[in-house]
Amino acid sequence: MTKIFLKKKVSQLLVNLEKDGKLLIILKDLDFSVRTMNCLSNQGLKTLGELVVYSEHDLRSFPKMGRTSIEEIKNIL
Repeated sequence: MTKIFLKKKVSQLLVNLEKDGKLLIILKDLDFSVRTMNCLSNQGLKTLGELVVYSEHDLRSFPKMGRTSIEEIKNIL
């Protein structure tokens, strides 16, 4: 797949989530582990909409955000 195709798919997914109001879901209402939730909170993230703008590479740059936490985020999303 090309990057352009992937960007279109991601953009379409975000539009659908926005229409459904899912981007306003509070992260604390999701079943993240304490460690993952602390990492996200320390970055000032509170809603799903704030989280989904970050790529996996961006998430890896967060302090104390490991592979397990990223996998957990991907599974819950």
